[in-house]
Amino acid sequence: MLQRILDGLRNSVRAALRSAIIVTAGTFAGFAAFCFCWAAAFVYILHRVGVVEACLIGAGAFLVLTLVLAIFYFALTRRRGRLAKQPKSAMQIALSDPVTLRTGLEVIKIIGVRRLIPVAAICGVIFGLMARPAARSK
Repeated sequence: MLQRILDGLRNSVRAALRSAIIVTAGTFAGFAAFCFCWAAAFVYILHRVGVVEACLIGAGAFLVLTLVLAIFYFALTRRRGRLAKQPKSAMQIALSDPVTLRTGLEVIKIIGVRRLIPVAAICGVIFGLMARPAARSK
C-alpha cells in the first residue's frame, strides 16, 4: 500500500518536472521569436523612415509596454493589500506564534529528526490526499 502511494507521488513529481521543463523551453523559444520579430520590424522601419525614427518608434513601443506592465503590477499590489487586510485563520496565527515554533523545535530535538522524517513524509502524503477534491458521483 505504501509502495502504491510512493509510486503515485513519484509519478506526479515526474509529471510536474516534465511540465516545468516544457514550459521553460517554450518560454525561451517564445522570447527568441519575439526578439526576431522585433528585429525584423526594426529593420523594416529603418529602411522605410530612417535610423532616428526607427529608434524612436522602438522606444515608444517599449514605453507603452512598460506602462501596461506597471499598471498591471500596481493592480496586483492593490489586490495583495486587500487580501492582507483579511482576518487570519487560527492556524495561521498559531503557526506564526514564536512560542508554538519553539515548542515544535523542542519536540523535534527530543524525539530526533531521523525518527520524524518518515512520520513527516506520511503526513505530507495524507495532507496531499486530503487536499485533493472529492470525486464527483454521477
